[in-house]
Amino acid sequence: MRPIADLSLRMKTRLALLGVLALFMVFGAVALDRMNALHQAATALGQTALPDARLVGDIDILVSNYRAAEADYLLAGDAAQRQAVRPRLEDLRGRLDARLRDAAEIDLPSGPAADARATVLATWPTYVAASTAMLSLADAGRMAAAADAFRAAGAEFETLGSALHLLLAAGEDAHAEARLQIQRAADQTRWLTLTVGTGLLIIGFAMVLLFEASLVATAQRLLAAMRQVAAGDTRTPVPHVERDDEFGDLARAVRAFANGLDGQRRRELELRAQVGTDELTGVANRRAFLERADDEINRSLRYGNTLSLLMLDIDLFKQVNDTYGHAAGDAALKRLVEACRPALREHDMLARLGGEEFVVLLPHTDAARALLVAERLRDAVERAGVETPAGLFHITVSIGSATLPPGTAPDATAEALSMLLERADKALYRAKHGGRNCVVSSVQPAA
Repeated sequence: MRPIADLSLRMKTRLALLGVLALFMVFGAVALDRMNALHQAATALGQTALPDARLVGDIDILVSNYRAAEADYLLAGDAAQRQAVRPRLEDLRGRLDARLRDAAEIDLPSGPAADARATVLATWPTYVAASTAMLSLADAGRMAAAADAFRAAGAEFETLGSALHLLLAAGEDAHAEARLQIQRAADQTRWLTLTVGTGLLIIGFAMVLLFEASLVATAQRLLAAMRQVAAGDTRTPVPHVERDDEFGDLARAVRAFANGLDGQRRRELELRAQVGTDELTGVANRRAFLERADDEINRSLRYGNTLSLLMLDIDLFKQVNDTYGHAAGDAALKRLVEACRPALREHDMLARLGGEEFVVLLPHTDAARALLVAERLRDAVERAGVETPAGLFHITVSIGSATLPPGTAPDATAEALSMLLERADKALYRAKHGGRNCVVSSVQPAA
């Protein structure tokens, strides 16, 4: 075999291009494997962690509703009123039995979560027996004894609640673990992209040494384009793509690689959106909020629970960007989230709709309570300072509140969500035009 130094420039270029193509093939195979890992992690998140958490949440709500129905039964004024409550008790008991059977089939590893499930499954029959005895005492007219039995069953109810809360915490941990796996796969994909880009850059330097002096300028222009692609600028124009020679082949290969990187980044962003997390602030994004809001509104309409929604908007956010820069604007968005989280309950949901606009979903919250929460959030944001290289500054928010009105049709989930968003948006508009840094409820008349 002839030494490489004796090969012609055309043959050297072809050999170099073969090396580049081989690198592309390796990169493509590993990148596909990483993308598959991302897909599997996202699928696991949607098929295991989230459904299990929803199941336990449904059981928790049903147990609370059953306890409330028992109280209604005891407080009924006569036998006719008690009989009116009886169908609700039987319906809740039947649904609880079905959901607990589903919970018994969840594959849980040995540990606190499995123990908590065993506690729930063991405690529920005991609680049902105590409930049945209590109802029998009430039907016999022995209301004092029935009330004592109801209070005595409170210990079983507390045991059920504690075990269910442990299961909910385990579901949240599984959710967090799935998100961590997705993040790890994404980090590995980015590392691979950086490694391949560096390898291509080295190949480019080697090719420059092989070219004739008359072609050095052409090689340098191609190398500059390759550097830009390796740095992440996949839209940079690649020179000599139109040439029908070895340099033209190389230029077209670089362009194909840039297109591949661009497509890969788009797919990574799409997967992040599917997971439901806003990349900047770490809270839920619009898609995740709409899915959760549908579930919560549907549950509220089905069981007659209250539900409220807050819409937050940073006041004069454009001035923040103009005065301190867009990096400071991003820091302000993150600081808002940090200030709001301690003021919310675990089952409340903070999400970013876009830009400087956020929304808070408040299950089991009436209009008066929603105003208290909104005022607490407004105060927390106002007191939280934003540290930037340009100095410390403060932001304020205007908040619009809306509450699901009673009597909404149980099958009107989409209409109810649209109505809530529209009312909260109008209340936010009134807050903006009422001086900013204030809370306005949709039930309050316009000033």
